[in-house]
Amino acid sequence: MRHVSGLILSVLFVASSTGQAIATPAPFDEAKVVQCMLDHTTADDETVFKNLIIAALNDEGDNVKSHIVQVSSIMMNLALTKCEV
Repeated sequence: MRHVSGLILSVLFVASSTGQAIATPAPFDEAKVVQCMLDHTTADDETVFKNLIIAALNDEGDNVKSHIVQVSSIMMNLALTKCEV
C-alpha cells in the first residue's frame, strides 16, 4: 500500500509541476507582435483591409462580414506562423 501511495504522490507532483509550467507562459510583448505583424503584412493583405474599410463606409453589410472574416484570417495566420503567438 505504501508503494502505491508513493506512486500516486509522485504522479500528482509531476502533474502539478507540469500544470504550473503550462499555466505560466512567457510575458506577452504586444509591441513586438504588432511590429512583427506590420513587417510581414503584404500588399495583398493591405488590399483586403482597405476593402473592409470601403465596405464599412459604404454600409455594405454582407461585404463587411466577408472582409472581416478575411482580415481575421490574415491576422491569425500572421500571428501564429510569423510572430510566434
